[in-house]
Amino acid sequence: MKKKLLALTLVGLSLVGLASCNIDSAINTTSNTTIPTDTSTSVPQSSTATTSTTTSTPAVPSTTATSTNTTTSTSTSKSTTSRTTTSTSTTTEKTSYTNPSYSSYDEVNNGINVTEIVGYNEAAYVKFEAENTQYNVYYKNVDDNEFTKIDDELVRVNNDSGRADILGLTPGNYVIKIENKNNTSINTVTKSIVIAKQDRSGYAHFNYNKGVGAYNDDGTLKDNTTVVYVNESNKNTVKATIDGHTYTGLSDILKHSTNEANPVCVRILGTIGAATWSGLTSPVSVYSKATNTTVKGLNDEYLQLKNYTEEEIIQGGFNTLNEAVYSKLNGLSNRIKYDGTEFDSYYNMLDISGAKNVTVEGVGEDAKIFQWGFTWKSDCKSIEIKNLTFDDYTEDACSFEGSGSDSNLNKISAFTSTRYWVHNNTFDSGINYWDVCSEQDKHDGDGSTDIKRVAYVTFSYNQYNDCHKTGLVGGSDSQMTSGVTFHHKYYNACKSRLPFARQANMHMYNNYYYKSSGNNMQIYAGAYAFIENCYFSNVKNTYSISDRGIALAAVKSYNNIYNECSSGAATIVSSRTESVDNENVFNSHFDVDPSVFYFNNNNNISDVDLMFEAENVPTLVPLYAGAGKAVSLDYSLNIIEKNEPATIDDDTKNYATYTNQVPTAAGLYYHTLDADNNIADEANIADTTYVLENKGKITIHDSSATESTVGYYILDNTPTTGTVTYSFDVTLTGVGSKWNFARFLDNTGKEVLAIRVAADTKYIAYTLNGDDKTETVIKSTAFKAGTYSISLTVNYNTSTATLSVGTNSATISNFNSQIIGFKFMTAIKAADRSFTVTNIKVE
Repeated sequence: MKKKLLALTLVGLSLVGLASCNIDSAINTTSNTTIPTDTSTSVPQSSTATTSTTTSTPAVPSTTATSTNTTTSTSTSKSTTSRTTTSTSTTTEKTSYTNPSYSSYDEVNNGINVTEIVGYNEAAYVKFEAENTQYNVYYKNVDDNEFTKIDDELVRVNNDSGRADILGLTPGNYVIKIENKNNTSINTVTKSIVIAKQDRSGYAHFNYNKGVGAYNDDGTLKDNTTVVYVNESNKNTVKATIDGHTYTGLSDILKHSTNEANPVCVRILGTIGAATWSGLTSPVSVYSKATNTTVKGLNDEYLQLKNYTEEEIIQGGFNTLNEAVYSKLNGLSNRIKYDGTEFDSYYNMLDISGAKNVTVEGVGEDAKIFQWGFTWKSDCKSIEIKNLTFDDYTEDACSFEGSGSDSNLNKISAFTSTRYWVHNNTFDSGINYWDVCSEQDKHDGDGSTDIKRVAYVTFSYNQYNDCHKTGLVGGSDSQMTSGVTFHHKYYNACKSRLPFARQANMHMYNNYYYKSSGNNMQIYAGAYAFIENCYFSNVKNTYSISDRGIALAAVKSYNNIYNECSSGAATIVSSRTESVDNENVFNSHFDVDPSVFYFNNNNNISDVDLMFEAENVPTLVPLYAGAGKAVSLDYSLNIIEKNEPATIDDDTKNYATYTNQVPTAAGLYYHTLDADNNIADEANIADTTYVLENKGKITIHDSSATESTVGYYILDNTPTTGTVTYSFDVTLTGVGSKWNFARFLDNTGKEVLAIRVAADTKYIAYTLNGDDKTETVIKSTAFKAGTYSISLTVNYNTSTATLSVGTNSATISNFNSQIIGFKFMTAIKAADRSFTVTNIKVE
C-alpha cells in the first residue's frame, strides 16, 4: 500500500499568490471600437471572487456562416464565483482551419515578455514574465475587429511568472493579447496562435450533434451555460445560479445541474482535496462469518454486523476523517455496508443523479481531484470530464451507474443514462487507508473508470498509471452496458481490468497497453470487443475470455501488434469485415453495421477522425494521452481512407468539362496527359479516367499506367485584398516520383505554387512559379498515403503567405498572386494514384 497523504504539504490548498485583474467597465463587442483598456480596478484573487453574467459568441473564423456576438460583463465584489454564458449563432458549414502549433502573424510587443504560447485542441495557453498581479488577457480571430476578454480566474500569476488559459475556442487562427496594468502605464503584447479541433470520434458522439457536456461540437460553450470556478479555498462556499435557484458549494451545484436548457461548466483550479479516513495503527481483523471476527477501529472497538453512516463511524469511535492536509469536502458519501456476509466500504464519493449537459474540466496543467471521486448515477445525460488528474481516490475516480431492469436493457435505445465523454485525463492509483472488505482488494481504491447500465460512452486520450482495478464494464454478469469506445489510451504498468467487461459491445483502437501485470483484459458473459490498431507490450495476460455460462464472449483482433506477449484467446482476423462468433445481446456483428456503429460500409473502415498505424502507437499515444497535454492532434497522421471508393458505376459518372488548355473561367474541368506530358484528345480518354464532382467531393480516378489525369477547380470568388485563406483536404492512395498533386493557379493560369512529393526524399515540399527544380520541404517526415489538410493564407496587404500541410507550415514572402483556382493531378507511371479532394473553401 502506498503512503502519500501524510507526506503532502499544503500545496494546492488554495490559490494563494495567484491573482488577476477585473475590468469594471462593460465590454461591448457589438460596436466598431476596440475594447476600452484605460480604466480598471484590480482586486486580489480569493475565495470570494467575481460573479459575472455574460452573453456571447466566441470569435470564430470567417466562413459562409453568420453569427451574432454580444458580450456584457458586470462585477460584484465579495461574492462567490460563477458565470452564465449565453451564445447565439447560426452556422451553415464547419469552419476550416490550419493546424500548426504556432503560426507567425504581425506581432506587437510593448513591455511584456511572452515565454511560451501554445494553441491546441479548441484551447490555448500563454505564459509570460510578470512584474505584478494585474494582467488582462484577450483573444480574437484574425478576421475579427475586436478582442474578447477571458475570465479573470483564467489568468494566474505566481511571483514573477503568469499563465493564462483560453478555453472554448472554435478551430481557427487567433491573436492573443496580454495587457499589463500597473496604474501608471498600459503595456501590451500580441501573439498569434492556431487552434486545432478536438477528436470527437467514438460512441459518445455517434448520431449526436448536440454536443456532449456544456460545449457545442464546434468547441464553444452552449447557450445559457453557467460557468463555475472552483479552487480548494472556495469548494464549499462557491455559489451558482441554475434555473433561477442559487446553490452553494461544489457538491450542491453539481447535484442540481439537472436542467438540460441550463448547461453547467465547472472549471477546476489547482487541487481540490478531501479529508479521508485515518489509517489504522493496529492490525485490522476483517469480518469472517466462519470465525465470527470483525473489523476493529482506532479505539479497539469492533464494528457490529450492520450498516454504518459517516456519523455513526465517527460517533462510535471507529475512525475519524483526517483533515490535516485537506479540509472536508461537503456532500460526499461515506458509509460502510454490511450485506449479511461481509463488509464493504464506500468512501468519499460525490454521487450525482439526473445531471444533464455538464462539463467538469481542469484548467491548465495542475488541476487535480485528490482523495475523492465522482459517481454519475441514474438519468445522467451528456456528461464530459476532461483535463483532470485523479489521484489517491479511496473508492472510484470517475464512474457511471445507470438504472433500469437488465432484462429490459437489451437494446441501446432502452438506456436512459447516456452520452458520456471522458477524455484527456490522468488516472493515478487510488489509496484506501481503511479497507474493511473481506477481500482486502480496495487498498488501491475500487476502480479508476467503472461503468454499468449506461450507453454511448467514449473514453479517449486518457493515461492510467499503476492503476489496480482500472476499468469495469458491468458490475455483474447480468448488468447491461452498450456502445463503449476506448481509443488513444495509454495504460502504463496497470495491474488489471483494461477493462473487465460483461454484456457489452465495445470498440478499442489505438490504445497502448504497456507492462500490464495482471489480467490485462477480461471479456466475459456475452461481451464482444472489436480491437484494432492497438499495441500490446510486455503484457502478462493479454486476454481472458469466458462465457461464464451466460453467453459466448469474443475478441476480434485486427491489425494489432503483440510485443513480448501473446494474443491470448482473441480471434485474429485479416479482414476488417471478417465475422467472429459471439452472442452479444445488442448486435453480434455491431462493428460492421452502420445502423448501430460508426462503420463506413463503402470503404469497410471505422469512421473515426484519427487512427495511427499500430507500430506508431507507443510513440504517439503518450504524447497526446493524459491531463495537461497541450499538444495539437496531427490529423495528417490518419491512415484511414474515409472517402468514397474510387470505382464508380458508369451510370453515376459525371464528367467535368473537357479542356485542351488551362481554364480561367469558373467551373470544373479535366484532361489527360500522356507520358510526354501532352494533352490527350477528348476522344482518346479511357472510360476509367475521369474527374467526378459529387456532394462536395472531387474524385480523380485513373487506372492508366501511361497517362495522368488532371482536374481543374476554378473559383467563382477570387478576392485580391485583405487576408484570404484557400483550403482543401486531399486523400491520396499512392506515391509518385516528383509528383505535383495539388497546385494553385493565378489569373493567367500560371502555376504559382505547387504541393509535391519530393523526388528523392519522399517528403512533402512546395515549388514556386512552376519551377520543379527548387523544392522547399514543408513536411519533413516520410510521406505516406493518407489525408492531408492543405491551406494557403495570403495577406494581400503585406504580400505574404502562409502555406500549411497538416501541422507543418512555411511563410512565403513577396507573394501577391491572385489565386483563381486549383489544379489536381495524378502521378504519371504510378500504379495507384487515384485521389479525392474535399472541403474546398475560400475564406
